[in-house]
Amino acid sequence: MSVKVDTSELEKLARGLETYKSIVPRSVSDSALRISARPMLLSARRLAPVGDRLKNKRAGATRRDLRIKAVKPVGEENSRVLVGVSKSKGKVGRRTNLITRGFTDRGGRFHRARDFLKDAYDYTIEIVRDNYSREIFTSFKKWASKNLPKSRFQ
Repeated sequence: MSVKVDTSELEKLARGLETYKSIVPRSVSDSALRISARPMLLSARRLAPVGDRLKNKRAGATRRDLRIKAVKPVGEENSRVLVGVSKSKGKVGRRTNLITRGFTDRGGRFHRARDFLKDAYDYTIEIVRDNYSREIFTSFKKWASKNLPKSRFQ
């Protein structure tokens, strides 16, 4: 998932980011994007399917294993995060494609696709963009006040 941000109303931010792009740590924009992607994570948790706990002891594991992960940006991006199910050992991320694409079980019964991650993205992407604009502005100002000479950025 990559988020494009409209910074037209944040001229000072755009000027500051362009000037200091080479020295601003990626962790500043990563943390801002992680914070702003929280509504998408919550929406995905709400939309994730939960099996019957009486039949399956792992019911609800998909919901519990959802997370936000910062990954290396591609191209001109400042930062990138993924909202999805963890594939770490002991997590259920490896079977998320069965939920989002559908599958036929051993008995021949087809289970329809339920792309809860795409639905969460569609519902919350505008909220994430707005949150990111505010959060990156706040994070950059905080970082600049600590790390840049006082007369350079006000």
